Amino acid sequence: MQSSFSGIEIARRALMASQGALNTVSHNISNANTPGYSRQTTALQTTIPYTIPSMYKSPIPGQIGTGVEIQSITRARDEFMDSQYRRENKALGYWNVQENVLAQVEGVFNEPSDTGFQTVLNRFWESLQELSKTPHLDAVRSTVRQRAVDVAESFNHSYNSLIQQQLDINEEIKIRCQDVNDITKQIQDLNNQIVKIEAVGDHANDLRDRRDLLLDDLSKLISIQVNENQYGDVSVSTLGQTLIQGNYVAQMTTTSTTGPNGQELLTPVWENTGVQIIFDSGVIGGLIDARDSSVPAGDGKNGVQGYIDQLNLLAKAIIDDFNTQNQAGFDYYGNPGGDFFVDIAAPTPPATVINWAKDFAVDPAILADGKLIAAAGTAAGVPGNGDNATAMANLSTKLNATLNNYTYEDYYKGMISQLGVDSQAAQRFNENQNLLISTIENQRQSVSGVNLDEEMVDMIKFQKVYSSAARVMTTFDEMLDTIINKMGLVGR
Repeated sequence: MQSSFSGIEIARRALMASQGALNTVSHNISNANTPGYSRQTTALQTTIPYTIPSMYKSPIPGQIGTGVEIQSITRARDEFMDSQYRRENKALGYWNVQENVLAQVEGVFNEPSDTGFQTVLNRFWESLQELSKTPHLDAVRSTVRQRAVDVAESFNHSYNSLIQQQLDINEEIKIRCQDVNDITKQIQDLNNQIVKIEAVGDHANDLRDRRDLLLDDLSKLISIQVNENQYGDVSVSTLGQTLIQGNYVAQMTTTSTTGPNGQELLTPVWENTGVQIIFDSGVIGGLIDARDSSVPAGDGKNGVQGYIDQLNLLAKAIIDDFNTQNQAGFDYYGNPGGDFFVDIAAPTPPATVINWAKDFAVDPAILADGKLIAAAGTAAGVPGNGDNATAMANLSTKLNATLNNYTYEDYYKGMISQLGVDSQAAQRFNENQNLLISTIENQRQSVSGVNLDEEMVDMIKFQKVYSSAARVMTTFDEMLDTIINKMGLVGR
């Protein structure tokens, strides 16, 4: 026979379970806009029933319910969607970097525009054509000299801007490597907390959400593979290298190397071994490719280094051709011409540093005296002969072996055209990845996201249960009051 107080206990359990469920609903609503939060649900189950002991079947029910209790509070999460999101997130990080860096390279060349490099070259050709007509005028020679200075400064500015971009990417790589180190340490710390909490049978829902959010962030920086064991501890690896396992956390650092133009380049390495890390995707992989990639013009996607190399090649072709042509003519004084631009000697092996664009400059003698420009084709024709000036102007349409038999203009246009194609491709890939990531995230949110309408329904449901349980407890209280205070009064 059940105690008279068993009904109150059942009602109490209903109150406690309903209150716990309402607390979960409140937690969900509070975190509806919290990044990485997964909707939590309260699982209810009946408590162990009361069994009336008897040798044979009792005439009354032998299994009497004792109420309800909270079995667990779990989060809604789809591990397959998480894995898919992280796999695509690394590609998003890569193309996002590519788009941003190539947009900055486009800003350096600023084509087409009235102040771009092409315009500066065209004005230089025009000044040479004018010199061929009036080589005896000092004003025209001064114009040629100034236009040549403009060309030199354009080369210098473009080169220095591209080198500065590489140095800026260096700092970004250093920061991103530190971000990886910070995230992996946080994940390892959360691993320890989660294992301790779940070892006693609880569910570390909020800590798991924080860890998953960190894994999402890490997946954008580098390619990762994630595995979870039966204790709730996750191990993380990248490209065959263990990042996190148990109490072990691998750390990244950077080491300084010398680039092909003598500039400092930072290379990510593992801190404990010093082995270089080869990235295939992610933000860090995108930064390295955007900084270092170099292929021949028109043969594929270039990084900043590729445009430095092409700019240097164009500068070398112009310097060599103009120096040769100026030496073939005669200056205002009837003397054989000298160098037009500074003669930059090719490096002697094993040196490999070539900075034609950086060191591009008008020869100091011509800077001091514009009459040293060898405009005449013959010594007898000075100062009115402009045949050699015509030959220098015609260099603009000459096929150049150094430039793979392109003219200066065609080579430069090809470089800018390829830059535009690369930039548009990066933008397209980035947009596609953003769309794909958004689709996957929407699917994840359909499972893990908080639906306020559903939470309101649950809130009303548990509120009604709570109110009803409170009413049941009040009823049992009245019944007990009748038994205790009002029964047995007759005969007193």
